[in-house]
Amino acid sequence: MSFTLTSNQISITKGDTFSIPVHFHQSIQGATINIQVFKEGQLLPVIQKEIVDHLDATNGKSLLLLEKELTDIEAGTYFIQMSITFLNGARYTFYPPNPDTKALFIVQELKTI
Repeated sequence: MSFTLTSNQISITKGDTFSIPVHFHQSIQGATINIQVFKEGQLLPVIQKEIVDHLDATNGKSLLLLEKELTDIEAGTYFIQMSITFLNGARYTFYPPNPDTKALFIVQELKTI
């Protein structure tokens, strides 16, 4: 597993799995987490993933998971956004945490020796 995560950037090796647990301070029963990765200037995401099965929805625990097939895209710099939509329709973007910034999703080729 080769990735780094900061408040506004995720770097991953092309074709690697991205998996990180998240904890919301409320129930996420019936909620959908949406992960979208976009290339600059494009409206359609190059990666789109909806997560509806959570580790412990009652206690707000889920797992953000992008399988290796989803991250096997052209190396480069993209933008990522993660949001959660509750059963009542309320939607909140939680990554990037600051609405005034964009979060980068950097895909790197595997470096060989």
